[in-house]
Amino acid sequence: MWRKRQTFTLSYVKYAAEMLTYAQVTLTYDRIRGLEKGSAAQQRRACSQHKGISMDNNDVPKKILVVDDEEVTVELAKTFLEKHGFAVVCAEDGEEALAVAYEEQPDLILLDVMLPKLDGFEVCKRLKSDSRFEHVPILMFTARGFDKDMRRGREAGADEYIVKPFAGKALVATIRKHLGLAS
Repeated sequence: MWRKRQTFTLSYVKYAAEMLTYAQVTLTYDRIRGLEKGSAAQQRRACSQHKGISMDNNDVPKKILVVDDEEVTVELAKTFLEKHGFAVVCAEDGEEALAVAYEEQPDLILLDVMLPKLDGFEVCKRLKSDSRFEHVPILMFTARGFDKDMRRGREAGADEYIVKPFAGKALVATIRKHLGLAS
C-alpha cells in the first residue's frame, strides 16, 4: 500500500508542481500520511480548516466542494485551490457529498465518478434535480475519460468533465470560467 500511494503521489506531484512549491507539496504529502491513520471526521476537519482569500466583489471567498475518495487527490486539489484563494470543503463518498453540499451550499462542486456508497453520476443527478443546486456548476473530476462516461456525466447534469491527473492552471481557469470570475 505504501509504495502504491508513494507512486500515485509522485505522479500527481508532477502535474501539481507547475503552481505549488516543493515545500507545499511536501507539507501536503505529510498531511496525507498523517490523515491515513485518522477517522473520516478528522480528515474533513483537516480539509476545511484553512480559509480562502477573497475571490469576488463582495469579499467572500468562493466555496468549492471537492469530492473524492483518494486523499492524495483531495489534498493536492485543496492545496492548489486554496493557493488561488478559494475556500474548500471536502467529502469522501457520495452520501457525504450530498450532506456536505446541503450543509455548506458550495459555489461549485468538483465531483469524482468512482465513489463509495453513491457514484458521482447519481450524486450529480440528485443535486441537479434540487432547485437549490440546479445553477451550481458541477465539474466531474475523474480518471474515467471514456466517451460513454463523459456522455453519462452530461446526462446526469454535469457542466464539465475534467480527466485526472489534472493540470493546475487549466483546472483553475475552468473553475474561474464556471464561476464567472475574471482570469
